[in-house]
Amino acid sequence: MVKLTSLHDHEFMDQVLEAAFHREQSDLMKESVVTHVCEDGTRHTHTDRTVLGVLELSTKWILYGNTPLHVSSGFRLFSTWGSHNIQNFLSYFTPRMVSEMLSDVFKISPNGPLLLREGFRILCKQRYTQTYYECAQVVQGNVTKCVSNTHNSLLVRNVGLLLEEFKECIPTDEGEAVRFCYAVLNHLRFSDLPGDINTVDYMDDIARILSVVWKLHHQVVLARCLYFIFCIISAPRSDKLAYPSCCLAAVVRYIPMEIANLVVRDIVTDTSGSDESIAIAVSQIIEWLRWPCIENMDLWLLCFLTQLAAARKYDLLAHITEFNIRQLANNLLEDSPSLWHASFTILSHLLLSFQHSPGPFHQCLDTMAAAIEKLRKTSGLEPGTPLNQLAMLIYCLMHHHSGFPDLYEPVLNRIQGIPPPTSELMNSILDSARWTSESDDCQLIEEIVPSSSLSSTKQKKLEPGKTGLVNLGNTCYMNSVIQSLYMCDQFRKAVLTKTPQEKENLMEMLQHAFAILTYSNRPCMTPSKFLKASRPSWFLPDHQQDCSEFLKYLLNQLHEDETLSNTAQKSPTNNNISSNSVFRRNMNKVSKAERKKSNVLLTSVTMKMEELKHSRNSSLDCNKNTESVQSLVEQYFAGKVQTTLRCLACGQKSVTVESFVDISLAFPNSSRLTPHLCKSLAGGSCTSFGEQEPERMQLFAAEPAVQSEDGFSLNDLISFYLKSEKLTEDNKYHCDQCKTLQDGEKSLQIIDSPQYLILTLLRFSFDSRLQTRTKIFQDVYYPCTLSIPVYKQASSKDTNMCLSETHARNANSSSTNNVAGVADSPQNKLDNIAKLLAPKCDNANQEPQSFQLYGLTAVIVHSGTSSECGHYYCYARHAQDGQVAAKLLDELNNNSDNLDLLADKWYCFNDRKVSSCTLNSFRNGMKQFSKDTPYVLIYRKLSVGSQSSDADTDPVLSPGLMDVVIKDNEAYLKEQEAQARMKEKRQIAKSSPLNSVGQQTSR
Repeated sequence: MVKLTSLHDHEFMDQVLEAAFHREQSDLMKESVVTHVCEDGTRHTHTDRTVLGVLELSTKWILYGNTPLHVSSGFRLFSTWGSHNIQNFLSYFTPRMVSEMLSDVFKISPNGPLLLREGFRILCKQRYTQTYYECAQVVQGNVTKCVSNTHNSLLVRNVGLLLEEFKECIPTDEGEAVRFCYAVLNHLRFSDLPGDINTVDYMDDIARILSVVWKLHHQVVLARCLYFIFCIISAPRSDKLAYPSCCLAAVVRYIPMEIANLVVRDIVTDTSGSDESIAIAVSQIIEWLRWPCIENMDLWLLCFLTQLAAARKYDLLAHITEFNIRQLANNLLEDSPSLWHASFTILSHLLLSFQHSPGPFHQCLDTMAAAIEKLRKTSGLEPGTPLNQLAMLIYCLMHHHSGFPDLYEPVLNRIQGIPPPTSELMNSILDSARWTSESDDCQLIEEIVPSSSLSSTKQKKLEPGKTGLVNLGNTCYMNSVIQSLYMCDQFRKAVLTKTPQEKENLMEMLQHAFAILTYSNRPCMTPSKFLKASRPSWFLPDHQQDCSEFLKYLLNQLHEDETLSNTAQKSPTNNNISSNSVFRRNMNKVSKAERKKSNVLLTSVTMKMEELKHSRNSSLDCNKNTESVQSLVEQYFAGKVQTTLRCLACGQKSVTVESFVDISLAFPNSSRLTPHLCKSLAGGSCTSFGEQEPERMQLFAAEPAVQSEDGFSLNDLISFYLKSEKLTEDNKYHCDQCKTLQDGEKSLQIIDSPQYLILTLLRFSFDSRLQTRTKIFQDVYYPCTLSIPVYKQASSKDTNMCLSETHARNANSSSTNNVAGVADSPQNKLDNIAKLLAPKCDNANQEPQSFQLYGLTAVIVHSGTSSECGHYYCYARHAQDGQVAAKLLDELNNNSDNLDLLADKWYCFNDRKVSSCTLNSFRNGMKQFSKDTPYVLIYRKLSVGSQSSDADTDPVLSPGLMDVVIKDNEAYLKEQEAQARMKEKRQIAKSSPLNSVGQQTSR
């Protein structure tokens, strides 16, 4: 046995190591010897012969080791002795040695790249950059030949690990980089089918090499690689070598999806290509769906199918459908969830778009029936589950291809108990899926891969003034806010007629957006400039954001910019407005520094009640002076709330008056709510497709509603917001008169109501049990007509009034109101409606001075399960100047249930798509999608009067704004002309004699 204590005395350390490994000793003893040798290499100085001997032996073990212990020991010795004997290592690890290994050793051992990687690690650690770059240059010049001359997947995979860690080894020459990528693709193309999961991982690692190279080079390398891949998968299947291995599918997940539209469009519109090659390529990608890692595979297929429909290649689409439909249906019988969802996505797209014949659908009926039978054992009936999705697809197809009751009977028996969708919904799905629906094809591609490069010329415009907005990468939060503010008619008109000052860049961008939305010929516009001007600094690009947070930030910035630009008339005490008294931010979303940067300074005046009498007159004078310089945000969105703190020991009161642009409504006892998805969040209980409602629930309650079993009314949340709060225990109130902490009472009162009232439902809360932000899926019944109590601002006289005097005043006011109620004036009718609809208030010391009536004008909906994911869209309607005709009040007949004093003409704004709808369609749609919940509500103040003749017309634009619209419309015309010329060129190319001869020759 070797004496470990005297190992450093041996000059021939390599021979000692070999002798130790040749002896019949345990692996534990061998590891002990290696450990001692590694320690000896770091503590003592050795001769050049000893160091080089150890390095050569470790290299031999790494490359040719018979056991894993040999290989791992070789790496330990090579790393330790090389790092601590750097001069000897530099004489060993030379560019010549690297070149010899690349030309010889790579053919023998797959561990060669890992040995080179360890050598590069030592050079980097010791900072020998000159040798490092010299060796990297050698790898660059030889790595392509190494990959080309081997069929060993482990070797190629290890090459990828080397290049991924040391990118200086990647060929820098564009041509050499392309040849290297071709070599990798050819290796995957001819690789054997994976036998186990390790082989699948190896193929994925090999494919990842390409993404590393693509990131370092211009898109030219990527484009040439994609063309090479298409040539491989579209080649005619003349022999076995023409069938590419499914291992090539591993590359798809690493191809950037943002270029999917461009690449597929070029392939489809390339006149030199043939329909046969496209059909072969699509069929090959469908076969690749069975690859274990199929990420993005279905998206690429959808891009091909939608682009073929846009190019009107209907014969080719029919061929692809008929040839591949059975394979896709058979995939539904597999156990892999990813395979099922990807196959169902393509299958449903093909069958719903193939509307001229029932043939493909009938071919799949038996397989679909078997899939339904299997899913009944594993899937639920809830909307969105595989069973429900497949049943809905079958219902739609049977609805379209009717007249085959005997053929449909078996599958109908399988889906019995699953309610069918309505005829309107099925017709809508079929209309949007047909090949000739060009606008929907374009829309579908945008939903698959959002891209600002897609032209909107094929989408139809709903009507003038109703223009969609392109989603620029998770910017639905911004699009919904823009459209909601645009439908606030008075605010929109004020913005369009304003003359922005030098510092009001954001207002100018909002003007441009509103002007184009109003007068553009486009069906949808791209708000990239507005996004750049309005996006908060802490909003990361391409990330989902909170639309309420953005709305508050936007209004505050508009207000601040306008106030700063009016420095001559600016009031020093009225520079900022708050959102619900404080710009409340999500504590889990941004850092403390970010919040401090974006926080809104409050306009508040806090004083003791005895000080009010000295300051009231000056305060009123100040309001008069600042009224003329109010910002647009103040004029239309700002209200005032009064917070009263009362000491329960001495009765001392302090009052704070603050401006707000938003009221955030919390859910009472929200901690007990469970985020289940079985209930609708609007219009009552959720019913499945085709299910009849046993009892129609009233969406809008006339009286202040008590929380029902299914949810709250909006009045409940407003009452909860205005409810007095006891300040006790750890939340005691510091009384200035008592000079100590005392029990107190806090109450809120709205003393000035805004023209547009913004209400945010606080649906996102932090779940301490799950340690994450969750969404409250509680039903909220929000009315079309809302009443808000408005109180009188506190004064010294009000303070000195005793409780009996207060009751006397209230009684007198009540009797006066009763007398006024007898009067038949429209205003009295409106006031009575406001009192009837008002929420309950628990303030016994003071009755509201008045009740302000509001009409619902916009609803921003969040679709999703949390604040970090999902989608925003909005419903909105015109309210003009909020005037209610007296004739309408005469026709109410004292029936306030479901009261709506505005026209029932709504629009749905969903990014680039704009559609018209009614209140009933809005409510029914919300029932069917339980994740879609109202989040932000905007109400318009109502009053009695006749609508002015110019209420429906937008103002004349200034020359500068008109020039912006004209230039945008000219650009749109040029885009249309370019598309028309491209279409004409394709038609000429197809009808040319040369092309006809070529087609005949190919036949």
